[in-house]
Amino acid sequence: GDYQGMDGEVREGRMIPISPEKIPEVFDALKQQKTLTKLNLINNLSHAKTAWAAGDNEQKGKSDLQDIPVTDGIGEGFDEDNDLLVFKSDVEVEVLSDDALRSWVATFLLGAPTLGA
Repeated sequence: GDYQGMDGEVREGRMIPISPEKIPEVFDALKQQKTLTKLNLINNLSHAKTAWAAGDNEQKGKSDLQDIPVTDGIGEGFDEDNDLLVFKSDVEVEVLSDDALRSWVATFLLGAPTLGA
């Protein structure tokens, strides 16, 4: 396209800017993070997740998922439109992505891959 950087990402629909009124809450959560160490990895990731949720324009949170059975979309009556679970598993996509992020940060930022397990 004609646009590059974040502007291009937004115009192509790959990124969505957060509402300006949400910015203070997002940064309040991010400011709780400390310099990353092996001891505060989980804490820092928790603050990042809080910031991500604070900037969510759809206000779709974990509470919306509470009523959905873990087996929804598996086996008979498979629901292709249900993207809450990893394909052909009972693992929530959110859990898989959180685990992957923790593993990536532990491995590539801390040099401690066993912390990601």
